Amino acid sequence: MKKQKLNAANKVQRSVQESSIVHRLETLIDLAGPQFVHELIEVFLQIGRKDFDTMKKALNSSSPEKFLAAAQSLKATSLNMGASELSGFCKIAGSSKTFASKIKSQEALENIEIHLLKAEDFLRGYIKETHSSAS
Repeated sequence: MKKQKLNAANKVQRSVQESSIVHRLETLIDLAGPQFVHELIEVFLQIGRKDFDTMKKALNSSSPEKFLAAAQSLKATSLNMGASELSGFCKIAGSSKTFASKIKSQEALENIEIHLLKAEDFLRGYIKETHSSAS
């Protein structure tokens, strides 16, 4: 029973994040058109993954400047895409207090990875869906 409630809560949380992303994308489409939005998504997918990988390497090499800069970059990029939960975890990770604690940094990185993967999957699906509906 507890697992069912947890799954239901996860679905609601996921749908809230996805609706936030869709709202942002629809606004951008209205302003700049679908081709621009598809290109923006592709840039997010590249930069988001690069920033995450930089954070991971910086944490392992104890390089706070690189870690904090990559967290800040991913925070801004994800917020621009409407992925507010991902951005929130990046904000937490971007705190020097978080980096000072290896355990907190690792936890933040794990949360970022989970939400980054969700955003990437959703955005890739969004591109496929909108390309196929435009054809």
